Amino acid sequence: MAQTKKSLENKQKMYEDSINQMMIEQIGLQTLINDTKTDEKLRHDLVIKLDKLNAGLAEQKNELQKVTLELEEKFLTNKIKSQKNVSQALDKFNAYFISSESQWYCIYSEEDRRHQPKVNVVSTSTMKDMVFGATNWFADSDKDLKQIALDNNRYFLDVERSFLPQSKNTLNQMNELRKYWLKPIPSETYHEAFDMLFSNLVGHDPVYKEQIERYIAYSYVKPYDIFAPNIDSSAAGGAYRDWETKTKCKKWLNVY
Repeated sequence: MAQTKKSLENKQKMYEDSINQMMIEQIGLQTLINDTKTDEKLRHDLVIKLDKLNAGLAEQKNELQKVTLELEEKFLTNKIKSQKNVSQALDKFNAYFISSESQWYCIYSEEDRRHQPKVNVVSTSTMKDMVFGATNWFADSDKDLKQIALDNNRYFLDVERSFLPQSKNTLNQMNELRKYWLKPIPSETYHEAFDMLFSNLVGHDPVYKEQIERYIAYSYVKPYDIFAPNIDSSAAGGAYRDWETKTKCKKWLNVY
């Protein structure tokens, strides 16, 4: 019959208690043997008793070592493996626990899909189910899952979205969201479709086209500049788009 974790822990404690008791007895016997007042015949008997005690002590230590190794092999090793799997699952979900809200934030985007990343807010009970589905491991308590999050830098006090440097013990979601932004492909030139697009947007006005291109480039490089004016289209009709900010942006764009 396979031994449970509890039964092995009980055996481990039994051997530890027995060893401690025998070591106390060992010290007492050694003290009496070393005492000059001890009778020689009694000393001889004490030495024999001490030898038997040492043999028994060595046996108990050996049994303790066996139980400890079995416990580690069957349960502690599996626990470490499970925790590693859980940490990998949290990485996959890109999950963070926010203690001030007592809930989890998952920031992810489905592979091979061109859409905005998702930001899902889930409870701890839901997160435990998600982790169980991914790893076949279910946390005995909420603390177990939160401890793994803490050990993997996925446990924060608060959450924010900001282009400013990250606040202490605060998850800045913007750092995660920007990972999903489209990135330019290095090239000596650009695709001709961009010229066609912007020419249609500005009614083939080269000056206006340059302004729009510079505006878009600036907004891409400095998305945190909240003072950059918006571009609003009234869609006057056809291929030509009447941009209401044509005159508003002209002076501002020429500065940069």
